Amino acid sequence: MAAYKKLKKEDSYLTSYVAHKTFTISGSQHDDFGVETYIGISGSGEWLPSGSDQRLGGTDYEHYTRLVYNSIHHLYYSGYNSLGMPTTSSNEMLGSAYENYLQSSYTANQRRAQSEFTVISIPQNLFGLNIRPGSVRLEPPASVSSSNYAFTSSDAQGNYATESFAEEIDTLYGGATVLQDDEYVENEETYINETEEEFVIPGFDDYKTTLIDDKNGNLILSASQPQRVVGNVIYSHGLIIISNPVVGSYYANYFSGSLTWQSSQPIYTYNFHCPIKESEFNFSLNPSVIKDDSGSLAENITGSYFNPYFTTVGLYNDASELIAVAKMAQPIPVSDNNETTVVVKLDM
Repeated sequence: MAAYKKLKKEDSYLTSYVAHKTFTISGSQHDDFGVETYIGISGSGEWLPSGSDQRLGGTDYEHYTRLVYNSIHHLYYSGYNSLGMPTTSSNEMLGSAYENYLQSSYTANQRRAQSEFTVISIPQNLFGLNIRPGSVRLEPPASVSSSNYAFTSSDAQGNYATESFAEEIDTLYGGATVLQDDEYVENEETYINETEEEFVIPGFDDYKTTLIDDKNGNLILSASQPQRVVGNVIYSHGLIIISNPVVGSYYANYFSGSLTWQSSQPIYTYNFHCPIKESEFNFSLNPSVIKDDSGSLAENITGSYFNPYFTTVGLYNDASELIAVAKMAQPIPVSDNNETTVVVKLDM
């Protein structure tokens, strides 16, 4: 049997928190999870569908490479020039016509577009509100060796040879842009002399070209010193953008390793305070307390020692429909001296 009591408005309230779940996918799982890679290549002149470079034709992920490039550039890189600096005269994004979805208040050298983009798109149901900053990791398979894949500075289109990737430090980011003294360096004491040294990335046997994000929206080569930025992560849109054509070519055409990220899912908790006063629910509604048809009470409950217990709390809507049930870990006695409050929490 049950007894009922209507809750007041102030007896319930809503709280929330963000839960994080780790995903790691590799190989054919990319298609299974709907994680797809798009290629963006810059172009000039009027764009026409005929003769334009198209990828993944006939699938749900069909796209034109130039349109992908223009879209990504407009949304995320249009507020920056070729040196990676904001386009406003004060070198600040304030007043810019473009929002660009920055991941931090630090604007200098946050975005640098080159001739190509490799875009890895994660479905929203797998990242929730946003990708958790600092959780992205792109890692080639452990079996990759220098006999299969290695980069040369002229191999931007994926014609990989069995030699290490090396380029002058003054073009560390790719292209012909000169690296400034304060760009992409974690510690200036380790900065390499631009005119005398080379920055060498070892072959795949020693260096797996693992990409990670730095929690501020920059995609970096994990083992590079000084810190080498090769793209960006747009956490709120679930996009991993590799803007370096050389690195992007591998991940666009040959990548079969693992992609790891953490989703951010909001959890809403409905809190219901169910008060029981000392004068309420202190008598059993079990039919066994009646000993005969006259309604007389059984002798075992008429003494002062009798104390009813409850084991379950049910929540009903205004239509008297049961919508949630909370079970106690053990029977709880109803106090006849103090008020008791049962707090029911319902996660949605």
